[in-house]
Amino acid sequence: MPHPVEEDLFARANRLLSEGGMPSASLGLDCDPTGAWLIWVDGSRALIDQGRGVVQGALDLIQSRLAADRYPPAPPVGVYPAAVAPGYEGDGTAVSSADEGPAQPAPGETHADKHGTEGGLGVATVAQFWSGSSLGIGPRLDVSVGPPGKFAFLLGEEALFGTGSASSGLVVFDFQGGAAYGAPFKSRTGLGMVAMLGAERVSASHDNSSNGLSSWAFTGNLGARASLAWSSTNVWLGADLLVRSSDFQTGGPSPVSIPGASFVLSVGCFVPAFSR
Repeated sequence: MPHPVEEDLFARANRLLSEGGMPSASLGLDCDPTGAWLIWVDGSRALIDQGRGVVQGALDLIQSRLAADRYPPAPPVGVYPAAVAPGYEGDGTAVSSADEGPAQPAPGETHADKHGTEGGLGVATVAQFWSGSSLGIGPRLDVSVGPPGKFAFLLGEEALFGTGSASSGLVVFDFQGGAAYGAPFKSRTGLGMVAMLGAERVSASHDNSSNGLSSWAFTGNLGARASLAWSSTNVWLGADLLVRSSDFQTGGPSPVSIPGASFVLSVGCFVPAFSR
């Protein structure tokens, strides 16, 4: 195989395995004058259809095997055959339901239906831009859970601390809940969206005095996420628009204003808690 073709196959197969949740999988390619075979992680072999070239044929076979491993077919009642992807060699040994084996799915229910929930935990650093040159910086925690697919339920909490000499001791707590679509909460690499509603508490104290100000506001948040798979985590960048039901003014000789709408930037990582 020419070296440029080998590099192209390696790069595209690596990306395909990472997106399929198998970033550390080790595959093989066996070639001779009669054909080419893909060797899967379990040692099984499959002949590559080279109608569109060996690279595309190998990628199609990898994608087919990833899909077969993720959603195995439901076995007949009382029989549990060994799971072998189409085109792969295997002994097809059947096991009686009296032997140890996976639980029998209910009538009308497939293995894909019993795939289970997916979720995880995300941590991030957030910068929220307020009036003038003032901004709040702090940590954020996200928890997601949802059925297989592109959507997930999302809960988030963040604490922001005003920066600069004119910050007036501002502390902001945001509590939000909503939904997420795509990366990083339901796919490893790519783009995603979040939409959330919640409440926000703002407090401030001038010159560290005991006479402070505080208020509550309802919030709505709409944002975008760009994610990249890295090892077992998803590293992401976020940009959000947060809208408040009321603004906040500290007053005094060094006033700080938190407007009714703020632009938010974030960088973080998401750790899947339930394996695909």
